[in-house]
Amino acid sequence: MTSTVVLDLEGADLGLDEMIRGARQFQEAREGDALLRLVTTQPETLASYVKTKFPRPDLVEVVRAEQEYPKEVPSPVKTYRDLPECSINVGMRMIKEKHDHVFISPGNTGLVMTSALFTLGRFKGYERIPIGVAFPTVIANRPVFMLDGGSNVDVRPEHLHQFARLGGTFASEVWRRPNPKVALLSNGVEDYKGTEAVREASKLISADPSINYIGFVEGQTMFDGHVDVVICDGFVGNLVLKALEGFSGHLTRYVRSELSRNPWVVMTAGAALKKIFHRIKKSLDYTEYGGAPLLGVNGYVVICHGRSNSNAIKNAIREGVRLVESGLLKKLAENSHPNQKAG
Repeated sequence: MTSTVVLDLEGADLGLDEMIRGARQFQEAREGDALLRLVTTQPETLASYVKTKFPRPDLVEVVRAEQEYPKEVPSPVKTYRDLPECSINVGMRMIKEKHDHVFISPGNTGLVMTSALFTLGRFKGYERIPIGVAFPTVIANRPVFMLDGGSNVDVRPEHLHQFARLGGTFASEVWRRPNPKVALLSNGVEDYKGTEAVREASKLISADPSINYIGFVEGQTMFDGHVDVVICDGFVGNLVLKALEGFSGHLTRYVRSELSRNPWVVMTAGAALKKIFHRIKKSLDYTEYGGAPLLGVNGYVVICHGRSNSNAIKNAIREGVRLVESGLLKKLAENSHPNQKAG
């Protein structure tokens, strides 16, 4: 399947140039023929750059967005309605009913979610649309997938059950993990632990034969590689995400500081330390995971961090293509509850 990547170039903290570098790096690194459709309010600026700097300018299209959207969006619904020709809305319309397309944006998360919900609609059986986040584990090249990463703060037990179905299907189809293990994040592994919503969700998930549910998992063990998918509400998930982002940055600075205080260690074991430190830094670097898929909507959508650099954008495009090639949407359609209306 030839994939089409619709990339929103607006809204990135590091600006248009960094977004373009990421798209160019994707073409430089990847063997394939994915079409890049770049949505921007400055199409004239990009035309000559694409022709001269991109390895495959024949696989790049520049699409005009007539309206700019603000970085701060107090009301995503109002902004969605007031700015129909902003890059997020333009890009989202481009992927509607096209399952060989993926939309990627570093813009306002609330606006991306609102546009996806109103433009693409939900699959049957999924009342909320969670964000999935990949985290490294102690097992190399075996990340854990957590959802929700922050889009749904208040949830009911049935929503957590739906997240478990989404997460399990994602791990199976995209990561190709047979019968992935799914767990609920809680403050203990005993049945009586957790909030009332978590305990009720556990009962619902346990009764679902389509989910390989292994029970509760605690924060200190969710990264040991024994579980594939961790489910929680968006409030808890966002706390986990930001705490780990902060800690990984602190750890990197701490190691650098310690090495600078002990130059003799660097001199005697410099090459080995440098290699080890590089591996640790890379495994904790969020840019290596690119972006976070928005699940439950009838289309492929990847949300990037606002401060994404070119490496993050390159990897987000890579993961977007991987989503399309997985055929995830077809599987989600098959697994949706028939007694639930589509959004």
